[in-house]
Amino acid sequence: MKLLYSKTFVEQFSQYDKAVQKQIQQAILAIPAGDARLVFAKGLQQVYRLKLIPRCRIFFAFDNQRTIRVLSIDAKGDIYNKILKCNNYQ
Repeated sequence: MKLLYSKTFVEQFSQYDKAVQKQIQQAILAIPAGDARLVFAKGLQQVYRLKLIPRCRIFFAFDNQRTIRVLSIDAKGDIYNKILKCNNYQ
């Protein structure tokens, strides 16, 4: 499985301490087995969310069956508003 990280995710990820970063990495590698739910769908774009540590969510999308684009990570309440406003998944 190939992982692509958005600029937004990389910036947000760097703000966490090393212990939390390790938890985030493990959760991303286990995305297919994690608590992932579809939260946004528009046409062919489908954005999923993965629960992590309490009050923390990771948003990602499948580009195809072998590629996952990790979009964002943030606190539970803030990220829902941000991801729905975001139209650029670079």
